[in-house]
Amino acid sequence: MVTRGDEDGCDSTLFMLADGLGHGPDAAAASNLAVAIFEKYAPRSPEALLSLIHAGLRSTRGAAVAVAEVAFKERIVRFAGVGNLSGLIFSGENFRQMVSSNGTAGVEARTILEFTYPWPEDALLVLHSDGIATHWSLADYPGLAIKHPSLIAGVLFRDYQRLRMTVPWW
Repeated sequence: MVTRGDEDGCDSTLFMLADGLGHGPDAAAASNLAVAIFEKYAPRSPEALLSLIHAGLRSTRGAAVAVAEVAFKERIVRFAGVGNLSGLIFSGENFRQMVSSNGTAGVEARTILEFTYPWPEDALLVLHSDGIATHWSLADYPGLAIKHPSLIAGVLFRDYQRLRMTVPWW
């Protein structure tokens, strides 16, 4: 997460999610490199950052990556994503799914597009990879949306994590 603004306060906040392809040290290396590129080149637009991350991950196995910028004064979210991940904006009982393009950053991303969405006064941004199932609703947890982000993340992880079972080779 990177914030930017003037002396009067924060104008916008950038968020990045990276999920390295597969598991283990090589997946972690891809994710860690995405974080390093994000931190080095922010602040830039989500589309520009994702393009830089895509180019920088070519020597890795790649990752699903999303970059979101919440522009508070403009009341919008700019979002660019590649791969199997979810970006959602919640407001009251409503939510909006943000668009992530097909592909894998560092491997193949035919199009990197930035989309703009409204940012309501009471909005909540949730980004997650395919390690969390996609069929969940904050409406199932009355009052959770106003809690601390780490509590929201913990509840969603507890109830919707996708268990990866290892099959014995013997």
